[in-house]
Amino acid sequence: MSKVERDEALAELRKELMRLKSQVKTGLTPDNPSRINHIQKSIAQILTVKEELE
Repeated sequence: MSKVERDEALAELRKELMRLKSQVKTGLTPDNPSRINHIQKSIAQILTVKEELE
């Protein structure tokens, strides 16, 4: 995965995480509540790879 692809994936995941968290705060139940945890782990993995390569 190239640097550009990682940055794009990171931005997209953060945007989706923000959307899901706002649903929870407004009282709505997300379609898949475990998706929040999965997205957080994916973000952490991308950031870890990014730090290792820099």
